[in-house]
Amino acid sequence: MTTSRPAGAKKVRRDIVLDETDHEILRILTADARTPNNVLAAHVGLAASTCLMRVRRLQDAGVITGFHAGPAPRGPGRHESP
Repeated sequence: MTTSRPAGAKKVRRDIVLDETDHEILRILTADARTPNNVLAAHVGLAASTCLMRVRRLQDAGVITGFHAGPAPRGPGRHESP
């Protein structure tokens, strides 16, 4: 039996093993998803190219599903309910 995927959809791998460096990359990106790759690489002690490969591997495996921004609970323009 075959399943169809939307055009451009990637197969998600579930058999990925994360090491401490992967976990550190995830911690940093969770805190600030806009961290530039060169800064991320310096924090985890990798070359920028190697760090980018790891981030892409995490994306391809479905570990990282996106980079999102959300409003602060009570940020500018947000009002507390009465």
